[in-house]
Amino acid sequence: MDKITSETDLISLGKRPLPHSTFFELTFEMLMLAQAFLRSILPETLLARLDIDHLTLAPKKMYDVWFKETRADVVYRVPIRDSITYIDFFIILEHKSFDDFWTILQVFCYAARICEREFRTAEEKGLIDKSYRLPPVIVIIIHHGETQFTGSIELDKLFYDLPEIQELLPKMKAILLDLSVMDESAIPSDPNVPELKAVLMILKVIFSKDVGVKAKDVFEELKPYSDNPKYRYLIRLICIYLANNAQHLKNQPVKLEQVIQTIVGEKDMSTLYELWTKEGEVKGEAKGKAEGEAKAIIRILTRRLELPSQPLQQKINSIRDINKLDELTDFALTCVSLEEFTTALN
Repeated sequence: MDKITSETDLISLGKRPLPHSTFFELTFEMLMLAQAFLRSILPETLLARLDIDHLTLAPKKMYDVWFKETRADVVYRVPIRDSITYIDFFIILEHKSFDDFWTILQVFCYAARICEREFRTAEEKGLIDKSYRLPPVIVIIIHHGETQFTGSIELDKLFYDLPEIQELLPKMKAILLDLSVMDESAIPSDPNVPELKAVLMILKVIFSKDVGVKAKDVFEELKPYSDNPKYRYLIRLICIYLANNAQHLKNQPVKLEQVIQTIVGEKDMSTLYELWTKEGEVKGEAKGKAEGEAKAIIRILTRRLELPSQPLQQKINSIRDINKLDELTDFALTCVSLEEFTTALN
């Protein structure tokens, strides 16, 4: 847990919505967690070629004329052992809290942008000749929705089925970690990096009816490390995430604030207790913000193009993910037709 948010920043974070995507990014950008995760999920033969100890975070946003902005959830750059210096290995982590059939197409676009960016960089350095090779890029999809992930993890499966050209189609296959159907005993863990299993367990149970009981177990696992500021930060971050997203928490017999109080102590409990008691207020603010952004999108589309159909308006109004609404707002300002916007929305 190398990247520590200040106490002031964390308290500020607790006063606004914390969507699934933000929690995922904040935790999987912790380098020790990332290294432990990759060691637990990548094939040993591949790990032998990678210098995981020197993993770094790569830029997530890339721009071009057609796509405007392409944004991945988390991208790691990993040196390849005994390789030429200008080639690294890239790992895209794509997080999904819902079943998205077209995920593999989305991450294929990310991978293409990474290759283009690296090619341009090498070109500027005068490294492009017949010996140059594009950097390897792989994708890991982490899903923790209320139902099993049913999207394809193979890109060529999305194309119209013509067996005669199957081997000519673009190829990409992702590694899928579907926490929604994974047994707890199979969740990746590392005894030296307890934050890995803690974060994955919270993601797994966030939609569960027994989330309170499972979260209590996670906090108990972290208790021996609670004197370390890094883990106190993680405990508080998990609290904020639960308060914002665990819909079944209020119906739990387990009083998490009591469990947390024994871990973080009296002096640190006040802001956490405010968070729990103001849970409804926080969610209400989140709902109000989402409704406001949805109305703004409809207003932009109406002024730029035409009034969206009633079904399209209802679909926009049903979205509660602030990050997705932000992206749709940007797209509403640049799309050339309602058909293009509808395609992006779907």
